[in-house]
Amino acid sequence: MVVSLLNQMTDENSQVTSGYRHLNNEMENILNRAFGSKVASVSVNIRETSDTFTFEVDIPGVDKKDITLGVEDGVLTVSGSRSILEGTQEEYTHIESRIGKFERAFRIPTSSVDTGNITATSENGVLTITLPKKTVPAGTIKIQ
Repeated sequence: MVVSLLNQMTDENSQVTSGYRHLNNEMENILNRAFGSKVASVSVNIRETSDTFTFEVDIPGVDKKDITLGVEDGVLTVSGSRSILEGTQEEYTHIESRIGKFERAFRIPTSSVDTGNITATSENGVLTITLPKKTVPAGTIKIQ
């Protein structure tokens, strides 16, 4: 199984370049073909604001009950499966949609993400995962 891990996102400038994404996707495709992996990848867009990191995962045709989302050891994992409705497969003459399991994993900056308050919604084929940033209380800092 090939799991895509984004390198550590920094607090100041967390940007994922299109070159990295392209290289990552190509490497994943090569490894999947070479080793016969049955786990597909899904496209993800990542946004950062002053308060949150937001992951937008393209998963058209996937019911939210078929999605698993978790955070463990600083890695956010999205996995699930897409299937054709039972009894309809023989009606198709051509299928380009990826059918089967998918998984993506991302290293997240646990020092700046409030992992206990991550939320997710699924609407119109997009799973939106919101990771709130930890807030630093304003005030005086004690020097030790």
